Amino acid sequence: MLSKLIISLESREDSPRRLNYSFGSLMQGVLMEHVAPDFAEFLHTGGVNPYAQYLELRDGAAAWNVTTLTAEAREQIILPMLNSQDTELRIRHHDMELKIRSKAVEEKTYEKLMEETYFGRCKPYLTLEFITPTAFKVDGEYQFYPTVFHIFQSLIRKYDAVSGETEIFSEELMKEITEHVHITRYNLRSCIFGLEGVKVPGFRGQISLRIHGPQMFVNLIHMLAAFGTFSGVGIKTSMGMGAVRLRDHSTPSGALTGTPHMTEKA
Repeated sequence: MLSKLIISLESREDSPRRLNYSFGSLMQGVLMEHVAPDFAEFLHTGGVNPYAQYLELRDGAAAWNVTTLTAEAREQIILPMLNSQDTELRIRHHDMELKIRSKAVEEKTYEKLMEETYFGRCKPYLTLEFITPTAFKVDGEYQFYPTVFHIFQSLIRKYDAVSGETEIFSEELMKEITEHVHITRYNLRSCIFGLEGVKVPGFRGQISLRIHGPQMFVNLIHMLAAFGTFSGVGIKTSMGMGAVRLRDHSTPSGALTGTPHMTEKA
């Protein structure tokens, strides 16, 4: 189950315009206040987190988005916050109170995700919008520009970590993605994500992709991109980085063709 909790906020002490994306790292602390200690300990054991969260600022408004990638994470993270009677969120580090205006939930089963993408007939192009600063860690250094390889390596790694009985990653698939998915247009700018006194370089904006290959391969790329709207892309997605939105998503129709790219986990 893929779930997203959207909490619309109104600041009592500050204008939402003066908030910034780096507050996402502080919102992780707010999130942990709603999580049971045993599950919080599980989240700190390492590996790919089954959730992401970020602060979105648009037209003077602020919204806190919390997404989960598993049914357990939904139960342990989203439901407690959804059912909470609190009327405001307290950012203790800034002694700041954010009034809760409304809450909404969007959910999608993995079966529905597959139906809309992998078993559909998607178009051979798509556009990804990077909402919050995004970066990758490559050879121990921050990489703050997108490449097809690192975008989809990140998405596949996150998907395989939570997908249950199937996995996607293979060296052959990554080679196929590198050779047949191309950035055709971009509108990007560099930016900084503040994290506990560290300035992490990143990028925001849009890229358009062209996908060459059989229909099933095209569908797979769309499936991963749609999954990314819940998982985020790149590093520190649980702290507010790497949030993405999918543009120009196709409407599925017809039957798939090509070679399957998923295998059962051993």
